[in-house]
Amino acid sequence: MAAFAFVGFLFPLVFVGLIVLIIAALVVGRGETDTTGRRPYAVYLAVVTFVGLLATIGGAFAFLKALFDWMLIGSSGPACPPGFPDCGAFDMGGEFGGGTGGKEVLEALLILAISAVLTFLHGRKLLELRALEPGSSSPAARVLVAFAYGIAFVAVFSVLAAAVASASAIVDLGASDDTDQATSTLLTSLVLGVGLGFLFRYTWNTFDLGLKLTAPAPTAPPAPPPGT
Repeated sequence: MAAFAFVGFLFPLVFVGLIVLIIAALVVGRGETDTTGRRPYAVYLAVVTFVGLLATIGGAFAFLKALFDWMLIGSSGPACPPGFPDCGAFDMGGEFGGGTGGKEVLEALLILAISAVLTFLHGRKLLELRALEPGSSSPAARVLVAFAYGIAFVAVFSVLAAAVASASAIVDLGASDDTDQATSTLLTSLVLGVGLGFLFRYTWNTFDLGLKLTAPAPTAPPAPPPGT
């Protein structure tokens, strides 16, 4: 499917964002005096949270796709051994089609849970540090701002990938009699795209990103000449 080829094309861009973030975190404010000593801690939290969030997004995609595939398509598992004609009931296939679909859902859910816990634990500490280092007036604060822009970068391109996958799935729905796969792809892309949109908005607002336009400070009127 063309949509998945496009998603595969975007993955290198995501890793470019990771490399840029690491470089920015290591270089930003390197020549400045870190009076609080928080810059190394900020670098650690930013890099680990960023990697954990990438793993969480990938895990969410795998979980949603496996779940919708299991519900709509099902999968065929290995043949039952002699004497176990109903072994399909034990492989988590259930009424959604049998096979190994349930196992794939559980595996994806486990990966998602581990990634989400890692991201949550470090992300919570990162937000606590952000409260201590607001704005971008210190080396640690600038590391956190670089992290936030990296997350925004990933979210934007991931939403773009989800939109392309959704559009491709809609085309497939109208062009094929077998609509289960296209429906699964469409639901996965829509749910993931909406979630990433909220992630972008949350990151943008929490870290107060964007161009800040400040009005010039008013100048005092000139002093009147002596004798007036």
